Amino acid sequence: MRKISILALLASIALLGWASDTWTLRGVEYQVDTLFHNQVGPGTTQTSLWFHNDSCKLRVFYCTIDMTNPWISLKGVCATDMLAGKECVSAMAERKSKPGQRYFVGINADFFNTRGTTGRGVSIVGTTVGSTVVDGEIFRARNNASLYKNLIIDKDEKIYIDPFVFGGTLTTPSRQTATLGGVNTYSSECNNKIVIYTNRYYGSTDQTNDGTELVARLAEGETFESARPYKMIVESDTCTAGDMTIPEGKFVIRGRGTAATVVNSLLVGDTITISPSWTFGDLSIEPEQVISGNPKILADGVVLDTEGERRDACQLHPRSAVGYSDGGNKVYFLVVDGRSTISDGVRTSVLADIMRYAGATDAMNIDGGGSSTLYTSALGVRNKPSDGKERADGNGLFAVSSAPDNSALAELRFVDFSLVVPKDGIYTPHFYGYNKYGMLIDDDVQGVELSCSESLGTICDKCTLVATGSGTGILTGTLGDIGVSATLTIRESRNH
Repeated sequence: MRKISILALLASIALLGWASDTWTLRGVEYQVDTLFHNQVGPGTTQTSLWFHNDSCKLRVFYCTIDMTNPWISLKGVCATDMLAGKECVSAMAERKSKPGQRYFVGINADFFNTRGTTGRGVSIVGTTVGSTVVDGEIFRARNNASLYKNLIIDKDEKIYIDPFVFGGTLTTPSRQTATLGGVNTYSSECNNKIVIYTNRYYGSTDQTNDGTELVARLAEGETFESARPYKMIVESDTCTAGDMTIPEGKFVIRGRGTAATVVNSLLVGDTITISPSWTFGDLSIEPEQVISGNPKILADGVVLDTEGERRDACQLHPRSAVGYSDGGNKVYFLVVDGRSTISDGVRTSVLADIMRYAGATDAMNIDGGGSSTLYTSALGVRNKPSDGKERADGNGLFAVSSAPDNSALAELRFVDFSLVVPKDGIYTPHFYGYNKYGMLIDDDVQGVELSCSESLGTICDKCTLVATGSGTGILTGTLGDIGVSATLTIRESRNH
């Protein structure tokens, strides 16, 4: 007995009436046409919209990710797996994907350095402006919460968008303490604090002689944690020359101001305790993934007044945003194209309103302009980047499937979002094919045979509907024992 997808049938019935709608964004009314809506992976749909009125047009692309799906998690990626370096979002996904870990949906993330080198001539291009944590490892932690907000997924997979502050302490064997100011960042912004440098940095600290530095390694059995205490062993004498080389697999500890006095007290062989923290008010969390952006544009379903927070916030630009709803059970990646003849771009407040319509209650603006990219592994880059091609970015955020790789077809869906055929028209539908985990594995399934209600018309060559009927009926596609049904409407000629 063939298996007809009842969910797909109901979805088609519900969505048919939503193919064209009216939305009001910051007091301006738009006609909104749904150009595309379909599943692209486990628990994940992608939607493409066209907003238009007499004076404005926008192309909007977003993914809705069901975080209750047991196969889905969110992961950040730093381009080239280093703090500096650029890589296209699609390239990040392809490089990181492997069996049982497929980076199938991605969006560009933080703002990043577009020029510059260290004193040794090492490029810093691609360095994220804000904090970045990937799979629990700090690539960069900056104490700049007044400027940049964080989207954080903690160890329990809870999601936050807030200005978390990185901090904590370094404790010496004699119980002296110094405050942690950052990881892989500028010591100049961490006066009287400690900065830790790792092999994800530029090869050396690239700092002047206004502090004290030493080399340390992790104590046996310890790991470099994002928000749990760990121990290090001092391996070198202190040095005030600056720009210390970071040995492979080791760390450089740098103290500036009063923190330099604490570092100066350390001797080779001393055991120090690092106790990092991430706090927002009274809330303390342990991050697994962190990306940064600015500003936060949506909170508890309310559009925030953000157009004075960035110089470009009140201007029309391509923009990207990430957000969530239902306590993080749903996550949204959204891009609005701009700087083109088909899409004007938006201000941050309009971006927030679009995110609200898409379903988000909380959202953050991330890097935009030519960086704005929404990628799916099955269908490629969904928007039209304003550079004319995908730009290499500093980092990205991804929906990742842990489902086993499986190439067996288990489900069909009509590619077309809305099935409307003119009277006496001819319609040959195309189909997407999915495995049993919901991963899109075939974007053009062949051999699907059609059947339909007699009221719609007749089927020709098993794959084409000749719409000689009228009204609304059910069109079904079948391949072996797999089937899908959708509501189809025959549009009468305007002359009738």
